[in-house]
Amino acid sequence: MEHAPMSTTATAAMAAPATAPQTLRATLVAGTVAATTEMLVVLPMQVALGATPAQVFQSITSGLTGKAAYFGGLPSALGGAALHLLISLAAAAAYVLAAQRLPLLLRRYVVCGLLYGLVAYVVMNGVVLPLSAIAFKPVTNLPMVALDMVIHMLTFGLPIAICAHRMLRRG
Repeated sequence: MEHAPMSTTATAAMAAPATAPQTLRATLVAGTVAATTEMLVVLPMQVALGATPAQVFQSITSGLTGKAAYFGGLPSALGGAALHLLISLAAAAAYVLAAQRLPLLLRRYVVCGLLYGLVAYVVMNGVVLPLSAIAFKPVTNLPMVALDMVIHMLTFGLPIAICAHRMLRRG
């Protein structure tokens, strides 16, 4: 049985494994882009709902410190921004490392990125938030759940996959 030749891009994406500096660079870029892209959508939505940007980031800190985060002022808000970036970097590292073993993640990066955003939503809402120090109450409003899923898919998972694709392909 004869197979059609692979495209240059597909062949390049499956070339030798990335070096440690390439892996680190891809992780740093993908995580930073995803953290920023997500907040470019989330912050204006939260402000429209009555929260301040500081409160949005303090709410992230509250995952570690509980309600005290809302009385911590700027340091608490900056801590939330740092935590958001750290979580995004961890998610990017997981995708970048997986993509080096599963070339499909680089070849089909759009679909895989969208699915990765959905996985990130499920992990955050099904594992991380329930285990956090906040009084987590799952969102049950179906349109809001759907919107949150789409935001994670488009502004978190997809940017990670695009960055990994662009930075790990060779040739």
